[in-house]
Amino acid sequence: MELPSRKFGGKKLHYFSLIIYYFTMARSLNCQFLQNYVAKVLDHLNAMEELVDQKKVKIVPLIWQGFMAGCACTDENRQQEFRRWAAKLAESGVGSYWGARQVMLEVWRRRKEDEPGDNWYSIYKDWEMNLMLS
Repeated sequence: MELPSRKFGGKKLHYFSLIIYYFTMARSLNCQFLQNYVAKVLDHLNAMEELVDQKKVKIVPLIWQGFMAGCACTDENRQQEFRRWAAKLAESGVGSYWGARQVMLEVWRRRKEDEPGDNWYSIYKDWEMNLMLS
């Protein structure tokens, strides 16, 4: 039996996402300082996607980690990668994935337009949404 790719580490993926969550929510750190962690999360999500697509490994999609990193992402090229990743999850037909994707897109729009409330929690409150991110 071939072992899954060593590039993907579920614990590291969760760890990097928790760092992003903590420093954006509890410490209000500017997202620019977290881009290294955003890139690491995206790398792990891509590795997980490779396991599912190429090796047919059965893994439940992880929205929370990608959502946290995607909302903290400031690089437009990397945002396109998160957009593709989120669109693929939304194709699964689970409504919360679509809603999370819309919030992420709105974060980027507000940030680009230099509007207030350019974070996922502000949008969550503004739109009076319920998001299930687990």
